[in-house]
Amino acid sequence: LAGTLSVLALFAALGYAGIRVAGRTEDPFVRYAAGGVTTWITAQAVINIGAVLGLLPIAGVPLPLFSYGGSALLPTMFAVGLLIAFAREDPAAKAALAMRRPGVRWKTMRRRVKKRPSGER
Repeated sequence: LAGTLSVLALFAALGYAGIRVAGRTEDPFVRYAAGGVTTWITAQAVINIGAVLGLLPIAGVPLPLFSYGGSALLPTMFAVGLLIAFAREDPAAKAALAMRRPGVRWKTMRRRVKKRPSGER
């Protein structure tokens, strides 16, 4: 139950983020592309979930980002990458990214790795 609800929550978050990106931009291309990607992924998820629950006829539509098969996974990953690129161009996102200190994440990760003595494997 927890895994199922988390998958549904992640699809809902992806849909919300896509609608937010499409609604905040002034560029018509970004608006239509973000809206199209969001509609495509959420509609595909709803169709798959409806077929699994027996509410819709089985159409052979894979669950985006989860179902097995590279032919469906690859375009979905490209579409999510496109949506992420559009989200990074949002003025609020640019301001948040500019406030980050460069290299903080890398230094934190390096501290967590324990150094072994040179002779130990």
